[in-house]
Amino acid sequence: MSAAEHLWRRWQEFLLHAPASRFLDRFRFVLYPYGLWEVWRWDWSFYTAMSPHLYRPIGLAAVLGLPFPSHGVLLGVKLIATLCAAAALFNVAFRLAAFGFFASMLLLDAWHNMFGFVDARIHVVWLCGLMVLHRPGARSDAWASSASFRCMELVVVLVYFQSAVAKLMRSGWDWALEGTTMQIAMLRQGEPLGLLLARSAEISRVFSCAALLMELAFILYFPVRGARKYLLGVALLFHMGTLATLSIDFSHLWVFHAAVLMLGRELIMDVRPTAQPDAGAPAAQVSRA
Repeated sequence: MSAAEHLWRRWQEFLLHAPASRFLDRFRFVLYPYGLWEVWRWDWSFYTAMSPHLYRPIGLAAVLGLPFPSHGVLLGVKLIATLCAAAALFNVAFRLAAFGFFASMLLLDAWHNMFGFVDARIHVVWLCGLMVLHRPGARSDAWASSASFRCMELVVVLVYFQSAVAKLMRSGWDWALEGTTMQIAMLRQGEPLGLLLARSAEISRVFSCAALLMELAFILYFPVRGARKYLLGVALLFHMGTLATLSIDFSHLWVFHAAVLMLGRELIMDVRPTAQPDAGAPAAQVSRA
């Protein structure tokens, strides 16, 4: 077997043979309730409080002269999303229901962004979209579940790494070494713990350096198997810290981290069972991919 053929087989094994079906079966009971929570907690009041042409920056809707959706339309989309989520949870026409929920969330997110407001929740929208590939209880198309999970991981990796690259492109290492951005953010948010920590420029620099290094480290997520659980765990702690000091909710990301660490540890450790032995043979050992 040539080196190219070997690499191709390894790539196929990595992408299509991760034992992700069981994890995704469970993850849907986390993802869809969380997604519904996001759908119903969306606050649209500030959209209707001002004319679209006053938004800064001007959104696509204002440029095109599109009116903001009425309360009835918003309610209808939310109700459709709720029905689709319920059907997906109870495995009723799962892929159709999963696609309907994804489309509903994507539409709500598009409205949010078209009127000039950046919405970071697009990440959980992509997770819902990738869930469409999965089919609960089915093992005949386990490759689709594997590809779905690997793409979810890719979404997470890109979120962190592109955030680090954006900081470096805009401010260089000064973003971390000066720590003023972190310090100002803690002061502006007004959280008691953040205000306390912001008194020290040294602590702000340490936090800034730690955040940037953590984001850059995600480039190791795929090539270094042993780093995956630590990267997800550190990122989860990082988001708990931002919630306590900055009141910034990154749950649209760490809902995936927490689910993998609790329900799918075999996936981030790349552990899978070998072929089943013959009757009377020793129990199947566990091998690493």
